[in-house]
Amino acid sequence: MVQGDRMRTSCLGLLGVLFAVPCAHQHAISAEPPVLWEAYHDSGWHALTRGELGDADFRLRKALEIAQAFPSDDPRKVLSYGSMAWLLVLQGRASEAEPLARWALAIRERHQGSNHLDVAFELNTLAVIARRLGRYAEAESLYKRALTIKDRARVPEFGDIAVLANNLGYVYFKEGKRDEALGLFERALSLRERTFGPESPEVTLVLNNLAEAYLASPAEPAQAERLARRAFAIVSEKLDPTHVSAARSLDLLGRATMALGKANEAEPMFQRCLIICEHELPAAHPLTANALEHFASLLRQTGRQEEAKSLEGRAQTIRTQLHQSRHDPNDDGMVLSFLPASAHSR
Repeated sequence: MVQGDRMRTSCLGLLGVLFAVPCAHQHAISAEPPVLWEAYHDSGWHALTRGELGDADFRLRKALEIAQAFPSDDPRKVLSYGSMAWLLVLQGRASEAEPLARWALAIRERHQGSNHLDVAFELNTLAVIARRLGRYAEAESLYKRALTIKDRARVPEFGDIAVLANNLGYVYFKEGKRDEALGLFERALSLRERTFGPESPEVTLVLNNLAEAYLASPAEPAQAERLARRAFAIVSEKLDPTHVSAARSLDLLGRATMALGKANEAEPMFQRCLIICEHELPAAHPLTANALEHFASLLRQTGRQEEAKSLEGRAQTIRTQLHQSRHDPNDDGMVLSFLPASAHSR
C-alpha cells in the first residue's frame, strides 16, 4: 500500500523460463537461490497487483521459503516478509499478517532508520491490520507516522499521501474526531483532484467521505447532500448510474434528504442503492447491511414498522455472516487502496 524505491534487476528472461509453463510449479528448478528468490518474489508481487491472489500466494510463499536462508538483515528477506504480510492482509488474514509485518518493520527501523520511506510501507501495513481488527487508536498512531515520513520526504507523487490522509481521516471519524477527519478528507480530496482532475471517478470516494462526516453533524445535512450529489453525478457521467460506486452516494443522498425532511425523495434513493448492492456486491457486504439499516430507519419514521423489521433482520443476517468470514466487517467503502507499481518501488 505505500512506497519507497528498492533494488531492481531485470529477471524477465528467467521469469519466462520459470513460469511460462505449468510444470514450473511442480518441478525443482536448477537455479541459484538469490536468482530464484527474485523470480518468485517479483512474479508473485505482479500477480498480487493484478488481483490474482492465489497465484501470488504460491509464488510469494516460495520466495519466503528461499529467503529463510538469507541473513536477517538481508533486504530480500525483509522484502519477502513485508510482501507476504500485505498479501495476507488482502486475503482477510490480518492476524496472520501481523507478526510478519512487525518483524519487517523492526528490521527496517534497525538498519534503515525510523524515517526511511521503506519503513512507511510496513507502518501502513500494520495500520491496515490494526484498523481491520478494530484497534483504532493504534491504527491512528501508525498512519500518522507513515504520513509524516511521506510528507518529510517531499515525494513528487501525491497518490500515496492522499491515500494515507484519507485513511487516517477514516480512523479519526471512527474515533469520533470529526473535525480532524474533515481536515484530512479535505486534504485527500485536494490531492486527488490535483492528480486525477475534479471530475474523475477517483475523487468520488473522498467526496462521499466528506459527506459522511458532514452528516455526523445535525446542522450540516445540506452540505452532505451537495457533496454526495456531486459524487453521484460524476459516477453517472463517467461510469454508469448503476455502477457499484454509485451505491454509497445514493445511500448518503437518501440519508441527507431524509435529514432535511424530504422523506419522499429519500425513499427511491435507498431503493436504487439496494438494487445496485444486491446486483453488484457479494451476498454479504457491509455496504448492503448499512443501506438496509438506513432504509429501515426511513420506514420506521413513516410508520411502516413491519417492513422496517424485515430489512433490519436481513441486515443482521449479513453482519453475522461477515463476522463468520474473512471479509473485513468494517469495510464500509470509506478506505482508499494503493498498490505500488512494482515489487521494488513501493
